[in-house]
Order: sequence, then structure tokens, then C-alpha cells
Amino acid sequence: MDQFAAFKPFLGVVEEQILGLLGGEQPNPEDSLIIAARHLCLQSGKRARPMLVKIFGDTLGVPESRLLDPAVSAELIHAASLLHDDVVDNGMYRRNKPTVNARWGNVVAVMGGDLLLSNALLRLSKFDARVAQHGLAVVAEMTRAAINEVQARGNLDLTLEQHKAIGAGKTGSLFGFCGVAAAIVLGGHEYPQKQQELLEAVVALIAVAILTSMVFWMKRAGRIMKGQLQASIDRAFAHGGTPWALVGMAFLAVLREGLESLFFLLAAFQQTFSRLPAIGAVAGLAVAIALGIGLYKGAVRMDLRRFFRITGVLIIFVAAGLVAGALKSLHEAGLWNHLQTLAFDWTQTLPVYSVAGSVLSAVFGYNDHPTVGEVIAYFAYLLPVLALYLLPARHATPQHA
Repeated sequence: MDQFAAFKPFLGVVEEQILGLLGGEQPNPEDSLIIAARHLCLQSGKRARPMLVKIFGDTLGVPESRLLDPAVSAELIHAASLLHDDVVDNGMYRRNKPTVNARWGNVVAVMGGDLLLSNALLRLSKFDARVAQHGLAVVAEMTRAAINEVQARGNLDLTLEQHKAIGAGKTGSLFGFCGVAAAIVLGGHEYPQKQQELLEAVVALIAVAILTSMVFWMKRAGRIMKGQLQASIDRAFAHGGTPWALVGMAFLAVLREGLESLFFLLAAFQQTFSRLPAIGAVAGLAVAIALGIGLYKGAVRMDLRRFFRITGVLIIFVAAGLVAGALKSLHEAGLWNHLQTLAFDWTQTLPVYSVAGSVLSAVFGYNDHPTVGEVIAYFAYLLPVLALYLLPARHATPQHA
């Protein structure tokens, strides 16, 4: 009987996550760091650390979906330490194969280890800050133990306690992290987080319904709105209305949005000493004022039908991002655990923490490492809704007697 059979499904997902992180099935052969990291990480190791995370998590009752990132991170930290150890020890073989430093040199081995380590800590940052902090503390402890081991070479007078301290620092600390991470995930966030993710999913789906109905209303109204607005203004002026009443109505209509922008800018100014927020705010106000004057004077003419059509397409993309995000939230809430294989990994190409990634994430719900389910949900909404929206409007034809 295979005593590890119960772990195989979980370890299979861990393997998929690591494979996706390291370039997937067809990595770029020119990316020496990825190729070198794959040389070590994709060998048939025991995966003892992910198994420990699963054992601790099952004991505490943590849902399996919440254990994947700590398990992958623990294995990546372990792999990074092996790459660095082989450089320090000038090791030539590991697991019956040439080491990374033997094939690609020390520079690639060290940088490959740093790449794995940074990705491990990035994954831990999704959770309670204590998880990442403990991960950093473990890496520091492993580093101190490694240098102690180097300094102890050739010393035949080491005590048993010193041997134990080196072993505990290099190996035991990461084993301990597997249990601590599972406990923090449960105790710090699991039940509140589960409810929060469910609420986020529900709110996102409601927002999708509202946005979808709004874009189709915009499609219908865009054809006649300009004429209706002009006719209403002409009637108001004909009955003694003044331009100031129109100005006041426009002012009150955008007052709430203006206050929100004001508070946002105040927070940005207080959190940074850079002049860029102020420059951006002044430039944005100047452009808004120029557009307003241009529209009023007639220098800028806007085809509302085309304007609504373009903004409608953008809103549909936003809603598609919300659908994918809702599925991710349902997974985090423990209600959806299918199609969790990594679709692609762009954490190195277009990470969400980059400027472009942050904008795409905030506006369109971009995710640099989505699952297959999230990608399917995104296009299952986007393609049919966009096709229906772009269909030509039907015009009623007069009936002949």
C-alpha cells in the first residue's frame, strides 16, 4: 500500500503551480535562470515540506485551497537553499545529476536561488503579514546556520548542541515554518477571510449584472440622448430658465465624485513627499477644464452614440474581470475548487505590482497568474456579451396597410 497516496492529489497541484511558475510546458530556452531552476525543482524530490504543510493544515482543519501557496513557498525556499548550498560547497552532483553551478556556473546558481526565494516570499505576501514575516525570519535563520556550518568545517571539537543548532537552523526551521504558516492561515484569517471572500464574490456578481444592464441601456439611449438633452435645455430656456441653473445642476451632479477625488488626492499627498501626485492632479484638472470649455464653446464636438459605444466596450471588459475575480473569491471562500490549474504565469513578464500591471489590475481585474477556471469565466462572459453589444441595432420598419 502506498503510504503517500493521500498526498498525491495535493502534491500534483503543487507540482503544477511550480511548473507554471517556471515557464510551463514550453519555457523560453534563452531564459537561463528559469532553465536552471527547472533543472533542480522539477527533479523527483520527496516534497517533504509541502506534505508537512498538508499534514499540519489537515490537523487544524484548514481548507486545502488555502494551503497551496504556503506549500509551494516552502518548497521554493528549500530549492533556493539547495542552489546556494551547492555553490558554497562546490557540489558537482545532486540527485544523481550535475548541479546547477556545475552546468551553468555559480552566478546562474545564485541568481536562480534568489529568483525562487523572491517568488516564494511574493506568494506569502497574499496572507496575513505574519506569514511573510515568519518566512523572512526562517530564511535569515537558515542563512545563519549555513554560515555556522561553513565556519565549523574541519573543527572536530564541535559539541552535540552545536551540531543540533546547525541542523535545526538549516532544516528544522523550515519544517517548523510549515506548521506555523498553516496555523496563521487558519487562526489569523481563515474564518473571517472566508466570509469576506464570499461577500466580495456576491458584490462582484451584482456589479456585473448592473454594468451589463447599463451598457445595453447606453447602447439604446445613445441614439436619441443628444437630441433629448438639447430639446430639454431649449424648453427650459424658453420658459425663463437661466444658464446658471444649468451650471448648478451640472455642479451638483458631479459634486460627489469631486469630493471622492479630493479625499483621494489628500490621502496621496499625505503618504508621499513626491511632487508627482500634485503635478498629476493639476494636469488632470487643467485637462478637465479645457474639455469643459471646449464642449461649451463648441470647439469640441462629441458624438454621444460613438462615445457610449466605446465606453460600453470598456465596461464589458471591466465586468469580465469582475467575473473572473468573483470566481477566484469563491475559490478562496472554499465554494469552488475546480479548474485550479495555473493557466499561465506572467509574474516575471507583467507583474501586478508593476505600473502597467497595477493599472490593468485596478481597471480590468488583471491577474498575472490566473487559473484555468478564471480564464474560462472571463471569456465565457466577455465573448457573448461583447458580440451581443456590437450587433447592429434593429430599427422598426413601418407596417403598410
